[in-house]
Amino acid sequence: MSCLRLGTWQTANIAAVVFAVLAGSLFASAACNDDRDKMIKEYVDQTIDFTPACGDFTSDGHSTHFTFAELNTGDFSAWAILRGSLLSGIETTRTKNGNASLTVNSAYRNPKHNSGVEGAAKNSRHLHGDAIDFQSDEDSWGGLRQAGKDASACAEPQALSGTGHVHLDWRGTCPANW
Repeated sequence: MSCLRLGTWQTANIAAVVFAVLAGSLFASAACNDDRDKMIKEYVDQTIDFTPACGDFTSDGHSTHFTFAELNTGDFSAWAILRGSLLSGIETTRTKNGNASLTVNSAYRNPKHNSGVEGAAKNSRHLHGDAIDFQSDEDSWGGLRQAGKDASACAEPQALSGTGHVHLDWRGTCPANW
């Protein structure tokens, strides 16, 4: 009987595969080796309607008028999913709203953070990195929502969001009445 001799890297790869099988999750086989692994696990554990890959996250995504820190409203300060459609859409919304400064209430959220937000949908577009909630009031709500729609956003109706924020997302096909 012969013995198979493995190098250190082979042993580490076999250990990673065994971990993935024992953990019941294949995402571990493509580890990011940082907090993104914990974030991806949240998507799997909470059965979110998609599972991001390491490359879906950014550590510095921003637009001309909105910083990474403003747009990353989740629990992990170093990583967020910020889609290009969101970044260009919020700039167009700001322009169509008269270039007035806008306050971000919420943008990217990781699943655990999202589950603690009252009224948040389980598969919220905030988890996909293409949604934002801008602060508003009764006077600004209608104009800001229209600016978002003019920027090709899906804009949540007031009956769902109230007047304290305008929810906009760039998912593509919008629900009826959005």
